[in-house]
Amino acid sequence: MRGSVQKAAFSRMPAVDVTETGKGSKVVAELPGMDEKNIEVKIANGMLTGNRNPVAPREFSLVKAYFDTVGKQIEQQQATFRDVAAAQIKASHEAADKLHDSAVKMAAAKLAELDATVKEMKTQAFEAEARLQKLRQARDESWSALSAALAGSRKAFNRANQALWDAFKRATSPSLG
Repeated sequence: MRGSVQKAAFSRMPAVDVTETGKGSKVVAELPGMDEKNIEVKIANGMLTGNRNPVAPREFSLVKAYFDTVGKQIEQQQATFRDVAAAQIKASHEAADKLHDSAVKMAAAKLAELDATVKEMKTQAFEAEARLQKLRQARDESWSALSAALAGSRKAFNRANQALWDAFKRATSPSLG
């Protein structure tokens, strides 16, 4: 546990370079974002220590003003983003509603067209059935007329055949008389 505490303490220490010069020691430390005026370095009892002085109120107010400005800009960007997103969603819903309405109208128009076509087909089928019935009747009447004519022809043929047979019999039979 003690080793991890020491590592954490050293990980927060800035990079420091200490060199001996002819006049004394020179200390160079990397302290990003710090101004040299706000740092105090001391050597006491053979130990090098350092403190940073608090940021001056004017500098603090500048930093605060900067963060406030940035915060307001972020809020404005977020509000703009929300407004644009809401507008896009609304436009998307409106487009979907228009597409739906157009599809319903088109389906209704096609349905009416299909109904008219089915009605026309039924009418044509009824007319075709009536023509077929007339043809059947004509066929039946023609068949009856043809059968009657055939029967009449057969009777006439049979009479003619009988008359011929009778004549043949008379011609071939010896006369009695």
